[in-house]
Amino acid sequence: MTKQSSTDTKPIPCIESEEDISFEDIVENEETIMPKREQESLERMREKRNNYETSKKWELKANAYRLICVFASALLIMYVLDTVIINCNLESSSLTTSLFELIKFVLSSLIGYLFCIKSTE
Repeated sequence: MTKQSSTDTKPIPCIESEEDISFEDIVENEETIMPKREQESLERMREKRNNYETSKKWELKANAYRLICVFASALLIMYVLDTVIINCNLESSSLTTSLFELIKFVLSSLIGYLFCIKSTE
């Protein structure tokens, strides 16, 4: 054990009061000093997240496009079949009418979804 002399230590002032600082009072231009290695790892994490988000958006767009193709082809096939049934003097069922409306609604919703996704290009 070493003995510290009184000249080695500095007196610590007593805390008389605490001060709460709100977030608005913090200066926005202050920079946090971070080691270079942590800065690089933070940048890699941000880049991975941005790449994941971008790939997820493209995947959702591709899925929406496939669904649009499926529903459009189903609508076209149903329309052709309904036209053939009507021309053969058979009655068109009310089920096909409601099915047409459902497919048109889903198709318009998918088109709206596909074209409203904002891209970061």
